[in-house]
Amino acid sequence: MNKKKIFLIIKDALIKIKVIRKKDLDKGIKKINIFSNEKIDSLRLVNLISFFEKKFKINFSDTFFIKKENQKIIKICDYIFSRTK
Repeated sequence: MNKKKIFLIIKDALIKIKVIRKKDLDKGIKKINIFSNEKIDSLRLVNLISFFEKKFKINFSDTFFIKKENQKIIKICDYIFSRTK
């Protein structure tokens, strides 16, 4: 699976839980920090991470989200891509 397809799946998930709108620009979406976004509460965050793990058949390491940079959508896409090769 390529990075663009991974991003589109994540984008659809964010639209579904009403974090973003369909017309939002991809550039802005890639910069969203899933831990500090005011539209993502703790329950949505857990569900979102769980969705990623099930959809892409991966597990996030315990330390992955410690770095603030890894909390952004673009870094999550990169991580998923590297684990699904």
